[in-house]
Amino acid sequence: MMERSVEAHNLVLAKHLEILVKACDRSCAAFPSLVSMTKMERAALNILGESGGITVSNLSESLHAPMSSTSVLIDGLESAGQVQRTRGLEDRRSVVVQLTKSGMSAYQDILQSRLDFARELLAPMIPEEQVQFLALIQVAREAIEANELTQKPATLV
Repeated sequence: MMERSVEAHNLVLAKHLEILVKACDRSCAAFPSLVSMTKMERAALNILGESGGITVSNLSESLHAPMSSTSVLIDGLESAGQVQRTRGLEDRRSVVVQLTKSGMSAYQDILQSRLDFARELLAPMIPEEQVQFLALIQVAREAIEANELTQKPATLV
């Protein structure tokens, strides 16, 4: 009986997360610079915006994507004027990917769309609920970052 309850909770959680992801994606629609971008392109711009520029291999690792897919992704972003490749300063054999001015503008739009989504998400909650929600999200984020969720299945009580 308990196992069935855990499974039911997991299904409800999965549905809620799916709805949240769709709502977050819709928030990007308010920004013309983001409408035609794929999730992977937005993810790459976000990583590059946060890092200030990283090697292709580090970007590939951060995206959890093969090098070949990352190279194709960078080619497209470069053609669109969003990123530029440069040789590494310390190791001239490495290639560093950085945002262009246009890419930085798109990155700022990504940040603004997230802020707009967060405001929309928190708006119906009273301040105490907002604090509790953010604390619970932080616990989930820390578990994900520590890779605990992929190492062992989580159980709901």
